[in-house]
Amino acid sequence: MTTLRSMTGFAAVTADDGGFRVEVQVRAVNHKQLELRLAGPSEWAAHEAAFGARVKAHVHRGRIDVRIRVDALDEAGDAEAAHVASVANRLRGVAREAGVSPEFGLAELIAAGALTASRGPAALTPDALALASETLDAAIAEFVRFRTREGAALAATFHALLEAVSSTVETLESLRSQELEAYRCRMRERLSQLLAEGPVVGEERLAMEVALLAERSDIAEELQRARAHVGAIRELLAGEGPHGKRLDFLLQELIRETNTMASKSLSSVVTHAVVDAKTAVEQMREQAHNLE
Repeated sequence: MTTLRSMTGFAAVTADDGGFRVEVQVRAVNHKQLELRLAGPSEWAAHEAAFGARVKAHVHRGRIDVRIRVDALDEAGDAEAAHVASVANRLRGVAREAGVSPEFGLAELIAAGALTASRGPAALTPDALALASETLDAAIAEFVRFRTREGAALAATFHALLEAVSSTVETLESLRSQELEAYRCRMRERLSQLLAEGPVVGEERLAMEVALLAERSDIAEELQRARAHVGAIRELLAGEGPHGKRLDFLLQELIRETNTMASKSLSSVVTHAVVDAKTAVEQMREQAHNLE
C-alpha cells in the first residue's frame, strides 16, 4: 500500500492540564529541502533543538512552521484577580474624589478594562515542559495524518497518469514495426526512382544508407527504457517514502525518452502518441513537486 505524503499540511492541538494550557500549530508548504522554523516561549530557547528533533523525526521535506504557546493558568488567574482588585480600588478612589457613590458592578469593571490582563509566559517547569512535549507529539501526529490524506489523493492521480503512459508505450510498440516497414517501402520506391534516373550511386550503397536511416529512426531502445522507468515508478510509489526527489528524477528520465522518440518519429500518428505520453509525464512531474 502506498505511503505517499503531500508536502503541504496543517494541524492545531490544544491541551490543558489545569495548571498549564499549551497550543501547538504545525503548518507546511512546498520546499525542495526540509526547512524548519520553530517559534516558542523565549524562556524555552534551550529546548528548541529538542522540539525540532521531534518534528524532523517525522517529516523529511517542506518548509515547516511550528508555533508553541504555553500559558500558566494559575499564574494568569492570580494576575487577573490582582488586576481586577487594582482597577476596583482605583475606581473607588475616583468616586470618593468626585463625591459620587463608590458602588459599581461587573459591567463597570469591564468598561474600565479590569478583565483585559494578559497572560504572561509560563515558567520553565517539568510539568509545563512535559505537557508541551506531549502536545507537540499530538500535533505532529495530526499533521502527518493530514499529509497522508493529501498523499492518497495524489496517489490516485499518479496511478491514473502512469497507466496512460504505459498504455501509450504499448501502442507505440505496436506502431513501431508498422512504421518502420512503411518507411522501408517508401525508401525502396525512392531508391528505384534514383536508380532509374541513372547509376549515380551504387544500388548496394543506397540500400545500406536506407538501412542505416531506418535503424536511426527505430525507437525500440527508448521504449525499453520507458518501460523500465514506468516499472521503477510503480515500485517507488508502492514503497516507503519519502518519494518526491526520487520520483522527480525518474520522471525526468522518462521525459528524456519521450523527447528522443519524438525526434525519431516517422509519422504524425507516432508523434501524436508520443505527445500524449509526454503530456501525462509532465502532469506527473508537476504533481511530484507536491510530494514529500
